[in-house]
Amino acid sequence: MPEIAGQLVLAQNQHAFIQDATKGAVQVYAGPHVQALSANDVPVIYDAAKDEYVKADIKQAIRQNPFVPEGHYIVLTNPAFGKDSKLSQPGKGCNAPTDLEIGRKINILGPATFPLWPGQSAQAVPGHHLRSNQYLVVRVSPAPSTGARPAAARCWQPPHRSRATSLTGARSSPRLRCSP
Repeated sequence: MPEIAGQLVLAQNQHAFIQDATKGAVQVYAGPHVQALSANDVPVIYDAAKDEYVKADIKQAIRQNPFVPEGHYIVLTNPAFGKDSKLSQPGKGCNAPTDLEIGRKINILGPATFPLWPGQSAQAVPGHHLRSNQYLVVRVSPAPSTGARPAAARCWQPPHRSRATSLTGARSSPRLRCSP
């Protein structure tokens, strides 16, 4: 693809972060899109480890959207949800920053690909296929926009202690009584 000085050229499944040097706001441009950059537009890269934006040239700022095939998933850090509680993703072209749920992580089942908002990071994780002699340990996370304690309290009941278990000193564990 020919390079044109001062122009951001994004193909399908690419995105780039551009910071306005006068306001400090970081916008995401999602492809396919062509944008002429002004002198105040600075291409940046989000460094998730340091939680900061680093200046870059246009070629370095262009990133492939995270992609996972069927059976795999994406761990998305700092998701954004719309008013309808659905996952919010940037559309094609220029997108103004949105509010992120900082510190949250969600799993998105593949196949999936989408551009990231400024401040988000994504990690592709291969799917797991269990054999008949394997088991799974699960941690229950809170649902989006609501605390998990009321929902979890409905699903778990206190351990049932019979006279036989109390005499032997054996401990019983909580049982799950509702399905997802």
